[in-house]
Amino acid sequence: MGQIGFGVGCLPLVPKMSKQEQCSDVMTTGWWNEKIEAGLGTLPSVTNLEIAIHRIGVRVPRHNDILLAVRDYDVDFTASPIEPSHIKFSIVIPKRMQLEVTPWLSRSFECERFEVSIIYGDYGPVTFVRTLDDNEEHGQVAHIVALVREFLKQEFRRTRADLSVYAVGPSPFWAHFMVLPRPSGEYGPNTSWTTTQRGYDLVHFFYPPEESDAEAYDRLKAELSGLLSLYYFLVRSRERRYGRANMVSDLTDTLVSMHNDSGFKAWLRRVFKSGGVARHLLLAVITSRHINSEELRQADAILKGDVDINVLDQIRKKLELEATKDYSPELETAREVAMILEASRKKDYEVAMLSIATALGGTAGAIAALIAG
Repeated sequence: MGQIGFGVGCLPLVPKMSKQEQCSDVMTTGWWNEKIEAGLGTLPSVTNLEIAIHRIGVRVPRHNDILLAVRDYDVDFTASPIEPSHIKFSIVIPKRMQLEVTPWLSRSFECERFEVSIIYGDYGPVTFVRTLDDNEEHGQVAHIVALVREFLKQEFRRTRADLSVYAVGPSPFWAHFMVLPRPSGEYGPNTSWTTTQRGYDLVHFFYPPEESDAEAYDRLKAELSGLLSLYYFLVRSRERRYGRANMVSDLTDTLVSMHNDSGFKAWLRRVFKSGGVARHLLLAVITSRHINSEELRQADAILKGDVDINVLDQIRKKLELEATKDYSPELETAREVAMILEASRKKDYEVAMLSIATALGGTAGAIAALIAG
């Protein structure tokens, strides 16, 4: 009976369409199987490849979402494999290359062989990366997710494969996971979760004597994939809300800049053009609030309906944190700024129109006097 260290992330593999391929091809399981096999097949370090793409699904985004103008790819709104699809392969990353692809890590890992499992759950993909060597320190295993992520990115670029790896943060998940045998004669919880003040948590899963470490690891993947699939779905939803808040913030900065600039040309832009920017900003706030509210209601319904009440408190807290962040204060601030500045612009516009009308009236009177004289 041994032990297995593993890390968790969200690293779906995304094939690239060629010019000869049609959009309808992306909706077929055969296209995905062939593309992923061909892309990973270009890497000599990849072995034991197992691809089982059973179904393809796609959700339609809201047509008025402001993110559509800036996002090229979104796991939730692009055709991709869905449950019960999975991909598994082994990969070798020599020590001499490890610090090249992850220079921010202080040292290379003791292990060189890893197993990558991408499981598509009810809410999207989740990735498990385990060591295939037994000599890795317990407090390092989460970082192997980052190592595999960066190595695949580098190798796909080097081989010009029609495949890329898309990372959803946090990848790695904030914990070092270990599968350990329960000491003989000992009883207690099957899970030990130690929260650290800084860095990654330490999570130990204990398996009984009648089970092997490999069997315990496979069982844990099946048990955790649903929850972690939901976690990363909520992360992506929260990131979209954050993205909308950022876009609204950029529009606010543009509007404020137009009102802060000095000079006659700046005055013309402020009086005659900033109104359009203010309206665009207010519409962005309105649509963002509406879509955010829908996402928050969906997240709340999922947590109340799909999450077992016995789920680990640490995971439940992470789910709730992602599900409740709405960025409403940022949107409300932008709305107030737009309203205040637009009110000021309207006053300047009215004064400008009155001045123009007065000037035109005086000119017309002078011309009339000349004609009458």
